[in-house]
Amino acid sequence: MVNDTNFKNRVKDLLALCQRANSLLVHYGSDSQKAADLAFWTALQALDKEAALGGPGWARIGRVVKFGVADGYARYIITGVTKHTCKVIHIPYGDAYHSPEVNRSSMEVDRVKVERILSWEDGMAAEVENQRRKRQAVVNALPEVRDNLLQAMLADRA
Repeated sequence: MVNDTNFKNRVKDLLALCQRANSLLVHYGSDSQKAADLAFWTALQALDKEAALGGPGWARIGRVVKFGVADGYARYIITGVTKHTCKVIHIPYGDAYHSPEVNRSSMEVDRVKVERILSWEDGMAAEVENQRRKRQAVVNALPEVRDNLLQAMLADRA
């Protein structure tokens, strides 16, 4: 477990946001539920993004790892990393699924499994961002292409 007080407070705050978002699920679609959900996911993604700055695919303290379970995910925050295992804290969002991959008594999971999942997730996120940039480049080029086509059409008529 991490001894850094700032990290512990961030996780504590994140779990409080999670609890708030869960408590408002009975009012699904309301403005307050949407705001609580957004606050939780924004904080969770910020923690993961900050922890991932050292490079994609590696198990680092603060990374968020998710395991597919039933019709959703079991999510955890990495709080410790050893040569063979990662210590995690469960994120009880929504259905609060637990993964059979995580030892529930020690809250440890095999590091290789975690790094495979993170590597895949980071790779997919990078590919989605790459495709988004390509689409944006096309959208940005459209006015210039339109103008060039119009000029060519006008030149043909003259």
